[in-house]
Amino acid sequence: METPVAMTESSAKTGLHSVAGADRPLRILLAVDSYFPGTGGAERQAQLLSRAFLESGHQVNVIAPRLEKEMPLRGAMDGVSVERIAYPPIRLVGALILGMRFAWKLVRERGQYDAIHVHIAKNLATVAGLVRPFLPPTLTIKISGAWEFDGGILDPARRGHVIIRLMNLCIRRADTMQCISRFTYEKLVAAGYPPERILMIPNAVDLSRFSPVPDQSPDVNQEPSVAYAGGLRAVKGIQVLVDAWAQMEPHQRLVVAGEGACETSSPAGSPSLAWATG
Repeated sequence: METPVAMTESSAKTGLHSVAGADRPLRILLAVDSYFPGTGGAERQAQLLSRAFLESGHQVNVIAPRLEKEMPLRGAMDGVSVERIAYPPIRLVGALILGMRFAWKLVRERGQYDAIHVHIAKNLATVAGLVRPFLPPTLTIKISGAWEFDGGILDPARRGHVIIRLMNLCIRRADTMQCISRFTYEKLVAAGYPPERILMIPNAVDLSRFSPVPDQSPDVNQEPSVAYAGGLRAVKGIQVLVDAWAQMEPHQRLVVAGEGACETSSPAGSPSLAWATG
């Protein structure tokens, strides 16, 4: 069996660059099963990718559910067209209407895209997998790593649930499953996803956001600090960070900000660790 790293290299040609020969701009649909724009990891990644694809000369459209009635049905962000699907906020009924409208859009506009990339393997991913036989584009579904692990399609405790089983049955029809870590890869394989269709691509980082300010040299006398801001959950590897930091030189300082189950693991009495929760 190939390792995730090997698949990243050997399967790259099956991605977007191979669609339509990659000798013309691609038409890409990004579906985000959450708020868009939003501050979560999946939402930020979709925004970063859409901007990167656009800057590379591709045509990009984003579609997401309209989770608040104040959100416009159509708009644009960073030059990328954004469409939101309206549905009633009624449990089960709302999800059914959302799914039907998304399925109709995919089938109706099936000739308008070369590739479909769904972020978060939930409702929209299930629908995309369901209608996959009617879609000529390549379908990629990305695991976000939050909902899928806790109550979703990759939660071992929910694997026998009829709805989760149906969701997995549909989502497995995707051409490629994108994961961002070996942990996610192992979860997918354990849930019955074919290893040869799993592609490990870590989340992208826009390095330009972290460039030093021109003409501003760091103060050599100032205590260097590193900050972590995010969920304090085991899946984030926060304990790995804290344990590794304990082996650093004492003058290095780590500030951890967030909330979650790992708050109880906060260090006590360590001068090089600051824990800001809640």
